[in-house]
This record gives sequence, C-alpha cells and structure tokens, in this order.
Amino acid sequence: MVVRYPVDGRSSPIAWLGAVDPNRVRVFDFSGHGLGDGNDFGFWPMLFGGLFLYVAYYGLDQSQAQRLLTAKSERSGQWALALNGFLRLPLVCLYCALGVGLAMYASENPQFIDLLPQKPSGPDFNMALPRYMIETLGPGWLGLALIALLAAAMSSLDSVLNALSATTVSDFLMPSRWGQRQPKTRWIGIAKAMTLLWGSLAMMLAFWVDDISPSILVAINKIGSLFNGPILGVFVLALLTRRVTGRAVRAGLVVGFGANLFAWLFLPGVSWLWWNLLGALVCIGTSGLFFLGLSLFRACSMVPSRIHWRMASLHSVRAGNWCWGSAVTSSSWCWCLVNCSHSSIGARDINYERSVQDLIYALVMPHLRYRSLMPSVKGSFKHD
Repeated sequence: MVVRYPVDGRSSPIAWLGAVDPNRVRVFDFSGHGLGDGNDFGFWPMLFGGLFLYVAYYGLDQSQAQRLLTAKSERSGQWALALNGFLRLPLVCLYCALGVGLAMYASENPQFIDLLPQKPSGPDFNMALPRYMIETLGPGWLGLALIALLAAAMSSLDSVLNALSATTVSDFLMPSRWGQRQPKTRWIGIAKAMTLLWGSLAMMLAFWVDDISPSILVAINKIGSLFNGPILGVFVLALLTRRVTGRAVRAGLVVGFGANLFAWLFLPGVSWLWWNLLGALVCIGTSGLFFLGLSLFRACSMVPSRIHWRMASLHSVRAGNWCWGSAVTSSSWCWCLVNCSHSSIGARDINYERSVQDLIYALVMPHLRYRSLMPSVKGSFKHD
C-alpha cells in the first residue's frame, strides 16, 4: 500500500510541522524542571527521570526480562538489548511522524475531530488512528490494517499477562505451604487460571485509565513509575551492599512506593518522571536507616547484660588511669569503625552488632583498661 502526498508547499512535511503548536515540536526545553512548574516533559525530568525509568524497565521489568531469558546465550541477550536501544529511536521517530501527519490531516479536515468519540474532557485522541483508517482506507485495506493494529496490541498484552502469571506462580504460590502440597502436574492449570484472573482484572481497570491521563502512553508510564523506582532501589541494594537485611529492604520498598503515591496525590505539579528517581532514592535511604536503627536497637538491648559482668573491672582501675582511659576510648572508636567497615557477610550480624556495642562501651565506660575493651583473637573480651 502506497500513500502519496503532493509536495506543493502546503502538504509537504515542513508544512506539517508548521501547522502544529510550536511548543510541541521544540526538541530541547531547558526552562522546565518539572518540580512544581507543571512541565512534565522538560529536559531535566526527561534526562534523569527517563534514565531511571528505562533502566528499571529494561533491566527489571518481567515483561522484558522474560524475553531476554529466551536468548540462547548471555552474548545474544546483550546484543538484543543493544539493538533495542539503537533501533528504538527510529521507531519512536516513525510513530511521532505518524502523529504529526494525523494532526495535519485534522487541520485540513476539521470535521475529523467531531468524528472522534467524545469524553467529558474532550475528544478521545487515542482513537484518532483507527478513525483515520475507517475514513480513508478501502474495505480490503481497512480489514488488514485493523487486524495489524489488534495484533500489535496483543503482542504487548500477552507479554504482560504472562509476566504477571509467572511471577504470581513462581514467587508467591509455589513457595507457600499450599503450593508445596500441590503436584507438579497441576501448575500448568494454575498458571492458566492466574492468566485469566489477571486478564479479567486488567479489563476492569481499563475503564479507569482515562481518569489517570488523557493519553494511554502517559497513563501506562505513570502507573509503572510508581513501582519502577522502589524496585530499582531494591536491586541496587542487592548488588552493591552486603549488610542490609531483607527486612530493611522490604521497609524501603514500601516507603519508596508510599513516597511516589504521596507525590501523585498531593504534589500534582511534580512531573511523574521524577517518581522513578524519588522512589529509588527513598528506598535506598530508608533501607539504610532501618538497618542502622535495627542494629543499634539490638546492640543496646544486649549492652546492659554485658556491662554487668564488666563492672568488676572498675575496682582494679587506679586513680592514675584516668588519662589512660581517655586514650583507650579514642582507640576503641577507631577499632570499632574499622571493624564496621570490614566485617564479612558471613559474620554480618555478629560483627556489626559487636562493633556498635563497643562504640557504646567507649561512651559509657571510658575508664576501662585497653585490654578490657579490645576483643581477643577468639572473639571474646578480656578483663582484669
């Protein structure tokens, strides 16, 4: 099928761009920061928020990860990601040009806008392409075009439904007590039932998509940005840290999602692209603070019982040892900090909590002798 446009100055591609709002064809807009100015697609939110969005989408989203897992080797998966990155730009330019062409067609045919389905907020521009096909294509071409459109939609929907079903079965149902009692032959039927359940839920939620945003693409990315940042923070903690526990990470995930939800409900001027960065930073920060607070709580709960048997060493401290005790306090702080930074993952809880306890000893009991504060090679504490 060939569509021919006369290049006469009025229907050329340059004329298409001239008929569109100039603000929509501006490539770089450094004036908008998206932090209260209502500009969702400024340069800075697109740069930083978009970076976190696509790192989380292509690296962590199950709908993308399951495709990479089908590659025959790690090298093939890397090539798939690289080609996806390079070929995505021409593809985006292609359907952006399609949108510009529809805008030009609507400017030359004002009745086209009236043919679109009407919503309380105005015409439903999401239906512009199907309506254009109905108005301009012949019977045979119209059927093929609509079939191609539905096939493209299904190619995305089936990936999402399969990802939801796979994660529900493998991460929630199989590890449960109920799942451990099920025979292996039943899991295919259970997975199909989960696919039907998620498909039905998606159909019901589709009726509220217009309440999120007039554009389907913006609505989908808004919902994804609620979760992308916190999930990215979880994976960053798993890859770059060794001490943060699962309980602390779960707390960070919940708080990160809550921060994004708060920004959506109470900070409408903040661009939704910033949610990806906000959720990741809040998740990482909350996990670190939660782990530190939990470790301090455990250490403080053990300090009184360990100080009790050390009180006997105070009777052997002579009056001339006060200055020596201050020196011991400083050396104890240095040793505890070194121990905190070099404790291994295998002895994580013991070494870290003992380091925090010795910091407390250095504050509470600064007059103990050097040997009473430093642990021996066996891990026990010597005292006079």
